Amino acid sequence: MQKICLFAVACIFFFSCKNEKTAPEKSLPATALSIEKTWSMFVGDTKNLPPKNECSPLQARMTEGWYGVKGRIGFSWSFFGDGTLTEFSGQNYRQGQWKYADETKKSIVLTFPNIKDEVLSIPHLDSDSLAIGVGADKKLKVYGFKTDGATYEKSEQNPYHPSNNLWRTKPATAETDAQIHARMKNHLHHLCLILEAALSHNLKVVSFRASPSNVHQYNGGVGLEPDANLSEAWLDCFFNKSDALKASRMLEDSMTKNKSIKLNAEDVWVKKNLAVLRNLWEQF
Repeated sequence: MQKICLFAVACIFFFSCKNEKTAPEKSLPATALSIEKTWSMFVGDTKNLPPKNECSPLQARMTEGWYGVKGRIGFSWSFFGDGTLTEFSGQNYRQGQWKYADETKKSIVLTFPNIKDEVLSIPHLDSDSLAIGVGADKKLKVYGFKTDGATYEKSEQNPYHPSNNLWRTKPATAETDAQIHARMKNHLHHLCLILEAALSHNLKVVSFRASPSNVHQYNGGVGLEPDANLSEAWLDCFFNKSDALKASRMLEDSMTKNKSIKLNAEDVWVKKNLAVLRNLWEQF
């Protein structure tokens, strides 16, 4: 039996808050990448992507993000002050490192495992707008990125920092119960951070599209996805399907034993869901 927690109403994929987005903080252009921000590619710039047989590896990943078989999810980077980097191409998640190529800070070097280092020019950079140049000379293509303006004092406060996405890394061998439990707990923390960021930065839209899960978010409630509905992206986070189902049973058991909490009916759904998820995470 699947366990449902509190206020199960209607399921939505993009979740909108009633709060209005505040203007991003102004900062010196040279520091715009080094603070904790996420940058998303402009939808309109996809028309500049070259044919697949003429793409650089980066342009190919951009194309996959926008035109993957599972729909347009997009392409984005999160740059962190500790030199780490995460990249989303659709639901494909990569962790790497970044640094400025030289003291002029007019270009950056991206380093990902199993991918040749990529050196990209920066034609434009300020607190909320980033232009990246891919290629050189006549083959140079410039793509625009925007930010939601959310900044974080510490890297680990960002939902997409590598430390909050350990659950995504597929293990090479079957895991122990303790390892599966730790993976699931890290995932619950990741979901909490997404909602915390929405509240603290007054974001208008909260999206879980880049975060596959066995947790189902309702408009004011949290539940457990039926086994038959678990996505391939979620199952692929585990060594095999058996381990993924074990994680669901662990969460279901915890939800059954979980001490109930009192919610304020006047709160927006984001605050309610955060309270439920945080309670689950703390007691898991």
